[in-house]
Amino acid sequence: ENYDFLVGRAEYLPQPQLTIWEGVFAANDLVDSVFLVEMIATGTVGEAHKYGFEQRGRSLQQVYSKRYAGEYHDILPRVEEQMQRSVKMIGDFWFTAWIEAGQPDLNSLPSTAIKEDTVKLKQKIIPARLHENEF
Repeated sequence: ENYDFLVGRAEYLPQPQLTIWEGVFAANDLVDSVFLVEMIATGTVGEAHKYGFEQRGRSLQQVYSKRYAGEYHDILPRVEEQMQRSVKMIGDFWFTAWIEAGQPDLNSLPSTAIKEDTVKLKQKIIPARLHENEF
């Protein structure tokens, strides 16, 4: 809840595919650190305190406990940096897509069309994610 996701203005990506691969390789460079920190944080808080449950909508979801997440962040504060990079990259891709589409006037889109598209998308995504409710 204390992370800062104001990461600046979106920028045009002249080579989007290169940007994707740079992001993949940068994230891959962190894999060893992520697994090591996971082991250390789990050892510190204990397996019994690693997870908790949160009510999300009508379902109860298993999540990492606040204690575990705090311990993890204390050991590896780069989580916030990685999330900021992800937020920035997504914004850059959306901006680039808008530029490549000829900078259409998005104000002319009826809000009902956007809402209908969102509902259709949720109908496709939610059934595919039902397995996440299983513990």
